[in-house]
Amino acid sequence: MKKNMVCDIYSGVCKPSGEKEIEDINLNNQSPNLTLYYVTDPMCSHCWAFEPISNKLLVQYGHLFNFQMIMGGLLEAWGDGPIDPANGIYKPADVTPHWPEVGQYSRMPIDGTIMEIDPVQSSYPASRLYKAIQQLDSPATAIEFIRLVREAVFVFNQNISDDKILKSIVQTLYKNNKSINIETIFDLANSTQGQQLLSNDFNLVRELGVRGFPTVVIVNN
Repeated sequence: MKKNMVCDIYSGVCKPSGEKEIEDINLNNQSPNLTLYYVTDPMCSHCWAFEPISNKLLVQYGHLFNFQMIMGGLLEAWGDGPIDPANGIYKPADVTPHWPEVGQYSRMPIDGTIMEIDPVQSSYPASRLYKAIQQLDSPATAIEFIRLVREAVFVFNQNISDDKILKSIVQTLYKNNKSINIETIFDLANSTQGQQLLSNDFNLVRELGVRGFPTVVIVNN
């Protein structure tokens, strides 16, 4: 027999009726002891759809946890095997009808025809640049870079595996900041160290048991 749920209107926490009192959550805590891992990928359409929610989460509750965006490695290269079998994606043409469907139900703008005109060959170059910016600048700037990458591929139909497109995005990111050498960022991203930084993210994804994107994992002490 299912129990009715009782909810605290102030915290939003719910519990089955008849159980102990609802745990009090201090939403004014200024010393977060939680880590929120957000596992994602630059060309993950569901992650683009999730972006308004993740931004709202950070604005309203970001002081309660340490936020870490982790790259998951959605597409290294197209091959004979499935890339995203859960969504029926085996080749670039399979993406074209899938992305507009995601855009329609999420109300996030997605065109998708880039995957017919000039298909994105890999999400790894943008992911390595994310890690390089995170290393040489800051996590916040790296997250801003991912936002620009997603706008480029989903809204403006640009091939984010093209070096020229990626360089243009990085130049836009740093147009008002001359203290960062853009070539240094690309040198790190394209180096063995850059690949190792990305591999570290992949190792963490496996440790967290993540198998799809987007995934949020919250870990306490």
